[in-house]
Amino acid sequence: MKTLYSIILFCSIFIYPQSAFSQILITKNDTIQLLQDSAILTVNDYRGQIQWQQSADSVSWQDILNAQQENLLLTGIDSSGYYRAKITEGTCNPAYSDVLRIVFGETPKVATMFVLNITSSSAICEGEIVDSGSQLVTEKGVVWGTDPNPTIKQNKIIADNTELEFQVILEELESYKTYYIRTFATNLSGTSYGEEKIFTTYNTNQGWDDDSDCCRLKYAHLAIESVDYTNDKYRLLHDFLFELDRKYAYHVFTRNPGDFLMWCEMVEPENITSRHALIGATHETNHMINSDLRRCSPYLNQKYLSFDNIYETELSVGKTANYSIVEETISEILKNHSRYTTYIEGAKNSNGNDFRALMDELNSYIGSAWLDLKFFKSGLLPEIQGYTINDGGLGGMVNFMVYLECYLMSARLNYLETYQKIIEQEVMLKLIQDLWSKAEEILELSYPHTTISGTNASYRMDIDLDYFKAVFSNELLNELDQIGILHKPSSYWSDTYMK
Repeated sequence: MKTLYSIILFCSIFIYPQSAFSQILITKNDTIQLLQDSAILTVNDYRGQIQWQQSADSVSWQDILNAQQENLLLTGIDSSGYYRAKITEGTCNPAYSDVLRIVFGETPKVATMFVLNITSSSAICEGEIVDSGSQLVTEKGVVWGTDPNPTIKQNKIIADNTELEFQVILEELESYKTYYIRTFATNLSGTSYGEEKIFTTYNTNQGWDDDSDCCRLKYAHLAIESVDYTNDKYRLLHDFLFELDRKYAYHVFTRNPGDFLMWCEMVEPENITSRHALIGATHETNHMINSDLRRCSPYLNQKYLSFDNIYETELSVGKTANYSIVEETISEILKNHSRYTTYIEGAKNSNGNDFRALMDELNSYIGSAWLDLKFFKSGLLPEIQGYTINDGGLGGMVNFMVYLECYLMSARLNYLETYQKIIEQEVMLKLIQDLWSKAEEILELSYPHTTISGTNASYRMDIDLDYFKAVFSNELLNELDQIGILHKPSSYWSDTYMK
């Protein structure tokens, strides 16, 4: 049990949850979270008359009826709110205790589902109440802005329906502008937010309309209208991916089902829902979608589809050095690898393989690794001994994490103009941060189902230990620190992959 108090001038507030009294925890202008269903507020060391007051927002206050004693009993989740004691004596002006926010129970859980029907000035956001918490949801809707992590203190639209699933229309948006959006839900315990989505309105000067292929590719929702359900293979892929990996592979498929099916049949035509077929199809189709997105811009700026978000960068052909500059800072021990030979050595003869292409590969490998993980955990892998799932998956992801760090180091040391071009872009840094966080999430979830350097075991995700150690070496992590990318320290992995 807790006893809590805060001091202002001559009075104190003590909070006694209804059980035996014990330790005292000092607080001031704080929120007190109570798992119990009742509490007692007490004022001591005062002179005059007491009147307890309550507020829903800490701005407008009301006297509590029949609450003039030094003790105030609060019971049940309906009692959540802001409280203070008003002290009066004679003709003196009243004095007030500190404000305490008392919360019984939990805030709701809400999901941001899709952003759809994007135009040059409007969009629709769909959300869902996953869990109402311990109290009735009093308000739900969406918040948005041109900066990350919008809150209800900024732009807010309230959904007026009473269902768990809800839809909100955003209007009067600016043309060709990037917005950050997330759902919110509020109960008496407070407000919580859903996952943040990013979308960009269309440029009215480019003559795009809602029926164009470019617009459909830019939609941040599932373009299920593009799936040919009369074709049994399309229907099979749609239903399979919807259950297996709705967060990544399903979105890739529904944006470009034709190419997706082509890649499935090219990789493994006898079984289009096999792990090999799906990994190859999601990886390559993601590349093709990113190319199509780039062609939607008259400036050919690189755009990325990554886990249902569209990132529109300012990078175009010729603006960043060929990514063979990785070889200038990568250690010799890591150069002896097939991916290094293909993607770094091979880049010397291709001026198009600049930082844009490097990020495109990292993005696709992270998505492939995520699908590998989902496939692994689904129980759908065939009963084949020694079956590893490193192709196009976890191993490639770890390799390109190293290439990203080494590229940044080379650019910082030897190609300052390129380096500045990259780090001055908010959207590019947002993409790097999101990809890195997702990669670390995959690594966490994949352990201990992971083997190092191709151990012959059933159903294992395989990575190269030298590359893994390089990713989380202090020297290369410093390159992320230089540009403000959050990451886990090397010591975090010492008891897992590195032990």
